[in-house]
Amino acid sequence: DGSYIFVLDRGRVVSRDENNRAIRVMGTHSDVTKQHLMQEQLKEQARKLDSTARMRDVADIMAHLGSWEIDLQTGKVAWSDQMYTIFGYDKRDFEPKRDNAFERMVSADRARITQAMYHAISTFKAPITRLPEDDVEVVLPGGVRRYLRGAGVVVADVDGNPAYMRGSLQDVTERKRIEQELVQQKTELEKFKLAVFGASDHIVIADSNGSIVYVNPAAQTITGYGHDELLGTRVGHKWAVPGPDAAYFEQMLNEVAKSHTKQVGIVRA
Repeated sequence: DGSYIFVLDRGRVVSRDENNRAIRVMGTHSDVTKQHLMQEQLKEQARKLDSTARMRDVADIMAHLGSWEIDLQTGKVAWSDQMYTIFGYDKRDFEPKRDNAFERMVSADRARITQAMYHAISTFKAPITRLPEDDVEVVLPGGVRRYLRGAGVVVADVDGNPAYMRGSLQDVTERKRIEQELVQQKTELEKFKLAVFGASDHIVIADSNGSIVYVNPAAQTITGYGHDELLGTRVGHKWAVPGPDAAYFEQMLNEVAKSHTKQVGIVRA
């Protein structure tokens, strides 16, 4: 019918003449089409898995994410390539073991993580028990400090006993720095708010269009207007004397918007 099949070809000489020349050969052909197609499918699956693994490696590198595993029966530790990078080790010179795997963590964090691991094992409930997500600090060669966020699980064997501990560590140093900066900015902002609120000077805060978004109590006392009366109005419109004094505020707003420079002047209210 014009279709193709794959065959396994076997054969051998079964009869020779007096000069040892082959005069009869017997052989077999076995249809192995199904086996061949199955092998091709397995090769394709392996190729896809390899491709997926490579993509996962790239994703781990971009996310600064390393993974680890501890065999709880043998104590053997396995690391992904990114773990060596995160901890600053050369893969050729360092073999992670249960006693040295996390030695670059600061002692307090290492003790806390170790305690959490033992607690997860001692309270294990099959098939899986999660370790609490936690942040740790590590000290790399040269004294460089980095922050890592860790997560993990304890996994059961076929009998329901804890067999493996698997987890990940992600370098979150930059995220930690931003969080600390935001906390610092928030603290400074709170201090600024207190200073402005309690100041005896007339203080007004406006947006980039010159519309008032905040006035302190002293400004309300000096101008005679309440907080709600001034919000949303343009700076100086309500309290400045009409004429050049009112125009001064418009000029000031225009100059500040263009050159971002400090403006100083005297007006009548």
